[in-house]
Amino acid sequence: MSGLWNKLAEEQRAEWRRLAEEVHSRPKLGQSGPLDGCQLFKKLNSVLATCGRELLLDPPPLPRFGPNPVKGFEARMDEGKMVLKLQVTRRVRWEARPPLEDIMAFGWTPCNAGTAKNGLYAFLGVLPAPVDWESDITATYPAKLR
Repeated sequence: MSGLWNKLAEEQRAEWRRLAEEVHSRPKLGQSGPLDGCQLFKKLNSVLATCGRELLLDPPPLPRFGPNPVKGFEARMDEGKMVLKLQVTRRVRWEARPPLEDIMAFGWTPCNAGTAKNGLYAFLGVLPAPVDWESDITATYPAKLR
């Protein structure tokens, strides 16, 4: 992403810098501050690349995210096979979401019950459209975590 940033026209970099003044970093130790243009460019484009989307050379308008429709996870046996499904709420109509409001699904390998946190997670993919208010991630989970 740094190489792509270097190829931008100066006015494009200036636009990214202006937008970045409105975007703060995630708080760490109670502190947060505005990003610089290059950081914002790399953050947004890294996520787009991960999701298989086209990269942005010009800064987009700041997004307004809707509510997270995922309300639960279920692992169950179905016809003798393990099935992994994310349950989505009926309050959010899937079709009503903005076209680029992808929901990214992440997972991690199973760990001991006493483990409080596992930071070794992997991007599974963009959440598929639900069927009967469940999104099936069965195929993506083992493929990514092998």
